[in-house]
Amino acid sequence: MSLVEQENFFDALEAWHQMVLGEPADARRKVGIRASFNSMTHFKNALSDDLDDPIQNEGWLDCTLEKGGGNVHVIFRPVLEMA
Repeated sequence: MSLVEQENFFDALEAWHQMVLGEPADARRKVGIRASFNSMTHFKNALSDDLDDPIQNEGWLDCTLEKGGGNVHVIFRPVLEMA
């Protein structure tokens, strides 16, 4: 997911946690995703960390490339080793 998609996902989870079918709006649960993550940055870091371990365990490599004045984080597998 892109950073914008991660932010939208965070917002959607927050809205979903606040809604319980059949309850009036003032009785909504106070526990939401923000109870687990202090900020959206912490949420994004958790997503990244959660993906890094399995990817690295499977032999994937990652690096940051500079493209068009911006940085792009890429994940790849060495093709020659795979063949």
